[in-house]
Amino acid sequence: MRRLLTLVLAVMAVGLFMAPALGAGQEKVEVCHSEGNGAFHLIAVADPAVDMHMAHGDVTPGGPVPDMPGYEFDEDCQPVEALTVSASVGFSGGVGNVVADENGLTFYFGGDVHNERSLQYHQDYWGSYPLYIPGPCPDQCAIPVVDVNISGVPQETLTVGFDAYRINSDGTVGTSSTPYVGSSFQYSFVALEGTTTQVIPAGVVPDVSEPYGFQVLNSGGVPNGLHLGVAKVFLGTDTSGEPLLTVTSIVDLA
Repeated sequence: MRRLLTLVLAVMAVGLFMAPALGAGQEKVEVCHSEGNGAFHLIAVADPAVDMHMAHGDVTPGGPVPDMPGYEFDEDCQPVEALTVSASVGFSGGVGNVVADENGLTFYFGGDVHNERSLQYHQDYWGSYPLYIPGPCPDQCAIPVVDVNISGVPQETLTVGFDAYRINSDGTVGTSSTPYVGSSFQYSFVALEGTTTQVIPAGVVPDVSEPYGFQVLNSGGVPNGLHLGVAKVFLGTDTSGEPLLTVTSIVDLA
């Protein structure tokens, strides 16, 4: 009997020492733990336990605050007004404009008018757009103008990246135009709460060979026609993650 009791106690002792080790070495995840009375506090739990905590009303930092629309948890699990961002993008500069309609593309520049009936586009893209031809910035550079509206914070640092994609005549969007458009750049600025209009300056970025804006490169072999100018807005200066939002505008790169 004494031997059996000793064995049972030994097993219990092993179990007591092993139990804390079950979560050892597992990745910890911070969650805002619900206290059941509307209050939350920050705790760290093992990654496999996160779903269970979420099912019981816990929320991850940055997530929405229950029963408080427009608020989210900060890194300390305190309710703060949620950051919202909206934006639009347009382009200034250029040498003229182009009209896309049932007659194809009609170019207007330098007092001349030229029609390319063979460049027929889907009617979703019919309209008048700025025209850019090969040449130096800033005179012939498509200068992006971004209107950003933020709320929930006094100010935020935002970074805008641009790219260009060819629009096919059937309405689909083709591959990136960056091999022949100097547009692979990122520009950071501080947006104040409310609406900030940011003009991305034309010219060559210091220590970088590519300019701000969509510069049509002489040696790039740019196909005539409409292109989709894409602006991606990131929070902060780190553009490795997903953008907050993506906005587009149409330009013609002739």
